[in-house]
Amino acid sequence: MTLAGSVALVTGAARPRGIGRGVALALARDGADVAVNDIGEVAEDGAAVVREIEALGRRGLFVPADVSRRDQVDGMFAAVEADMGPVGIVCSNAGVADWQAVADLTPEVFRRIVDVNLTGAFHVCQAAARLMADRGGGRIVVTSSVHVQMPFPQMSVYGSTKQALRALVDHMAVELGPHAV
Repeated sequence: MTLAGSVALVTGAARPRGIGRGVALALARDGADVAVNDIGEVAEDGAAVVREIEALGRRGLFVPADVSRRDQVDGMFAAVEADMGPVGIVCSNAGVADWQAVADLTPEVFRRIVDVNLTGAFHVCQAAARLMADRGGGRIVVTSSVHVQMPFPQMSVYGSTKQALRALVDHMAVELGPHAV
């Protein structure tokens, strides 16, 4: 399969040992130009992934944005499309976890996990769906977790957000399928 001519955006893709980095590089190996997103604090790591993408002969771009903030997600899509062209593949991968017992979780930790893992994925998917449906199609991929099927201690909120993502994707597929998304 070749993705030549495709533009992909992968969120949560700057970490050296992360799933997002692996996805970004796989897309580049298959011929896509790839925009790498993560939070601004890891810009050096993002630049390193872009260099790896470019070494594969593809265009790369690092776009810092916090997916939990809708304004930053909108800005991220605008920046990618201005630099690379229409985004046809989106991999919503950004996520955070905090290994804590449910009795010890603070409201702030709960909110951060939900904001990034669920709300952030929703922002990314909604922005992608709007663009792709208007253009006649595209692909949205969302990273979930084994925690959907295998509950672990100290991962209750993380697992819950990943379970919610599963439901979100199921519903989006039914709704967006007629638009080739």
